[in-house]
Amino acid sequence: MTVAEIIEISDSIYGMGKKGSFGSKSAGFKASLLEKLKKDYADAQQEFSDLQDRVDAEVLQYIKALSVKKDTEYIDEAAKATIEATSKMLHKQKDPMFIDPLKIAEKITALENEIEEFVTEADAVLSEQNALTTIEVDLADIQ
Repeated sequence: MTVAEIIEISDSIYGMGKKGSFGSKSAGFKASLLEKLKKDYADAQQEFSDLQDRVDAEVLQYIKALSVKKDTEYIDEAAKATIEATSKMLHKQKDPMFIDPLKIAEKITALENEIEEFVTEADAVLSEQNALTTIEVDLADIQ
Protein backbone atom coordinates (compact mmCIF):
# COMPACT_ATOMS: atom_id res chain seq x y z
CA MET A 1 0.00 0.00 0.00
CA THR A 2 1.39 3.38 -0.97
CA VAL A 3 1.23 6.59 1.02
CA ALA A 4 -1.18 8.08 -1.53
CA GLU A 5 -3.48 5.06 -1.22
CA ILE A 6 -3.40 5.28 2.56
CA ILE A 7 -4.33 8.96 2.47
CA GLU A 8 -7.17 8.40 0.00
CA ILE A 9 -8.58 5.39 1.86
CA SER A 10 -8.23 7.04 5.23
CA ASP A 11 -10.05 10.19 4.11
CA SER A 12 -12.85 8.72 2.03
CA ILE A 13 -13.59 5.38 3.68
CA TYR A 14 -12.37 5.49 7.27
CA GLY A 15 -12.49 9.24 7.89
CA MET A 16 -9.19 9.47 9.70
CA GLY A 17 -8.82 12.94 8.25
CA LYS A 18 -11.55 14.29 10.50
CA LYS A 19 -8.97 14.43 13.29
CA GLY A 20 -6.73 16.46 11.03
CA SER A 21 -4.12 13.72 10.62
CA PHE A 22 -4.34 13.62 6.82
CA GLY A 23 -5.72 17.06 6.07
CA SER A 24 -9.39 16.35 5.33
CA LYS A 25 -12.05 17.40 7.80
CA SER A 26 -14.96 15.15 6.70
CA ALA A 27 -15.78 11.79 8.24
CA GLY A 28 -15.38 8.79 5.99
CA PHE A 29 -18.16 6.40 5.12
CA LYS A 30 -17.23 3.65 7.56
CA ALA A 31 -16.51 6.07 10.41
CA SER A 32 -19.94 7.67 9.85
CA LEU A 33 -21.58 4.25 9.67
CA LEU A 34 -19.90 3.15 12.90
CA GLU A 35 -21.01 6.33 14.67
CA LYS A 36 -24.60 5.89 13.44
CA LEU A 37 -24.73 2.20 14.42
CA LYS A 38 -23.43 2.97 17.92
CA LYS A 39 -25.92 5.80 18.42
CA ASP A 40 -28.90 3.79 17.19
CA TYR A 41 -27.91 0.74 19.26
CA ALA A 42 -27.50 2.87 22.38
CA ASP A 43 -30.90 4.50 21.72
CA ALA A 44 -32.53 1.07 21.36
CA GLN A 45 -30.94 -0.15 24.59
CA GLN A 46 -32.12 2.98 26.43
CA GLU A 47 -35.66 2.53 25.10
CA PHE A 48 -35.59 -1.12 26.21
CA SER A 49 -34.40 -0.08 29.66
CA ASP A 50 -37.13 2.55 29.92
CA LEU A 51 -39.79 0.01 28.93
CA GLN A 52 -38.44 -2.48 31.48
CA ASP A 53 -38.57 0.16 34.21
CA ARG A 54 -42.14 1.04 33.25
CA VAL A 55 -43.20 -2.64 33.43
CA ASP A 56 -41.50 -3.04 36.80
CA ALA A 57 -43.38 -0.01 38.11
CA GLU A 58 -46.71 -1.33 36.80
CA VAL A 59 -46.17 -4.75 38.35
CA LEU A 60 -45.13 -3.20 41.66
CA GLN A 61 -48.23 -1.00 41.66
CA TYR A 62 -50.45 -4.00 40.94
CA ILE A 63 -48.78 -6.05 43.69
CA LYS A 64 -49.23 -3.21 46.18
CA ALA A 65 -52.92 -3.06 45.28
CA LEU A 66 -53.23 -6.82 45.86
CA SER A 67 -51.41 -6.77 49.17
CA VAL A 68 -53.29 -3.91 50.82
CA LYS A 69 -55.20 -5.19 53.80
CA LYS A 70 -57.43 -3.32 56.16
CA ASP A 71 -55.99 -2.08 59.42
CA THR A 72 -53.73 -4.61 61.14
CA GLU A 73 -54.38 -7.73 59.09
CA TYR A 74 -51.23 -9.46 57.88
CA ILE A 75 -50.73 -11.18 54.56
CA ASP A 76 -50.95 -14.94 54.98
CA GLU A 77 -48.82 -17.50 53.12
CA ALA A 78 -51.49 -18.21 50.50
CA ALA A 79 -51.76 -14.50 49.68
CA LYS A 80 -47.97 -14.25 49.42
CA ALA A 81 -47.91 -17.19 47.00
CA THR A 82 -50.70 -15.60 44.95
CA ILE A 83 -48.84 -12.29 44.83
CA GLU A 84 -45.61 -13.98 43.78
CA ALA A 85 -47.35 -16.03 41.07
CA THR A 86 -49.16 -12.94 39.83
CA SER A 87 -45.92 -10.99 39.74
CA LYS A 88 -44.19 -13.69 37.68
CA MET A 89 -47.17 -13.92 35.31
CA LEU A 90 -47.30 -10.15 34.80
CA HIS A 91 -43.57 -9.99 34.10
CA LYS A 92 -43.84 -12.86 31.65
CA GLN A 93 -46.68 -11.11 29.83
CA LYS A 94 -45.41 -7.54 29.89
CA ASP A 95 -41.61 -7.68 29.91
CA PRO A 96 -40.16 -6.26 26.71
CA MET A 97 -37.68 -8.27 24.66
CA PHE A 98 -34.58 -6.82 23.05
CA ILE A 99 -34.45 -8.39 19.60
CA ASP A 100 -31.44 -7.73 17.39
CA PRO A 101 -32.04 -9.75 14.21
CA LEU A 102 -29.29 -7.90 12.33
CA LYS A 103 -26.79 -8.53 15.15
CA ILE A 104 -25.81 -4.87 15.25
CA ALA A 105 -23.53 -5.35 18.28
CA GLU A 106 -21.45 -7.85 16.28
CA LYS A 107 -21.36 -5.51 13.27
CA ILE A 108 -20.17 -2.65 15.49
CA THR A 109 -17.37 -4.81 16.87
CA ALA A 110 -16.36 -6.01 13.39
CA LEU A 111 -16.31 -2.46 12.02
CA GLU A 112 -14.26 -1.22 14.99
CA ASN A 113 -11.79 -4.08 14.42
CA GLU A 114 -11.58 -3.31 10.69
CA ILE A 115 -10.86 0.36 11.36
CA GLU A 116 -8.29 -0.53 14.02
CA GLU A 117 -6.55 -2.97 11.64
CA PHE A 118 -6.42 -0.32 8.92
CA VAL A 119 -4.98 2.25 11.31
CA THR A 120 -2.33 -0.22 12.46
CA GLU A 121 -1.37 -1.12 8.89
CA ALA A 122 -1.39 2.51 7.79
CA ASP A 123 0.80 3.52 10.72
CA ALA A 124 3.29 0.76 9.87
CA VAL A 125 3.46 1.73 6.19
CA LEU A 126 3.76 5.43 6.97
CA SER A 127 6.43 4.79 9.60
CA GLU A 128 8.39 2.73 7.10
CA GLN A 129 8.05 5.39 4.42
CA ASN A 130 9.08 8.13 6.83
CA ALA A 131 12.10 6.15 8.02
CA LEU A 132 13.21 5.10 4.54
CA THR A 133 15.96 7.17 2.97
CA THR A 134 16.57 6.65 -0.70
CA ILE A 135 19.82 7.82 -2.25
CA GLU A 136 20.09 7.80 -6.00
CA VAL A 137 23.54 7.77 -7.50
CA ASP A 138 24.07 8.31 -11.20
CA LEU A 139 27.17 6.24 -12.02
CA ALA A 140 27.42 7.79 -15.49
CA ASP A 141 28.67 11.05 -13.95
CA ILE A 142 31.53 9.33 -12.10
CA GLN A 143 34.79 9.04 -14.13
